[in-house]
Amino acid sequence: MGTDFFYFGDERNVGPDEDASNFKAANMSLFRPLRIREDNIFRWRTELETPADVAEDYEQTLQKLSPDVPRFDLILLGIGTDGHTASLFPDTEALSETARTATANWVPQLGTWRFTLSYPVINNARNVLFLVAGEGKAAIVSEVLEGEADLPARSVHPVSGKLMWLLDQASASDLDNSNI
Repeated sequence: MGTDFFYFGDERNVGPDEDASNFKAANMSLFRPLRIREDNIFRWRTELETPADVAEDYEQTLQKLSPDVPRFDLILLGIGTDGHTASLFPDTEALSETARTATANWVPQLGTWRFTLSYPVINNARNVLFLVAGEGKAAIVSEVLEGEADLPARSVHPVSGKLMWLLDQASASDLDNSNI
């Protein structure tokens, strides 16, 4: 497994050992069981002093991967009931970020900072996979795939890659069956 590298699309503004940390969840359920080497895992260093420092540090990490916009083989995304993906939330500044690859995003509806890759990075991936489960996501999946609302997840369009949705039956239950 020495040639597999793992980066994070987003992170919460919590320490890496806190229960709300995306890194902690991935570390406990994926990296440790598969014995992924620590130097192959690139997490957001949320322990840095300010949100701007965290974003700048991750952007520098990405620049070591590629001086331009990095091209990931796979970006795995979820979706929130408000249509957010990664930490690209409705009505937040990160939605319009095109100059930076990684950014700190103030999310007023949550009252906290989140960290996220920008659309240029997500849309540069070879493969983007939305993984969605549960009846609670059915309405938003339908709105993103069949509606017209301006939602963050609708702005995911790989420029020269594939976009895939992996849905369980419950999350797909509001879709027009003629499109399935």
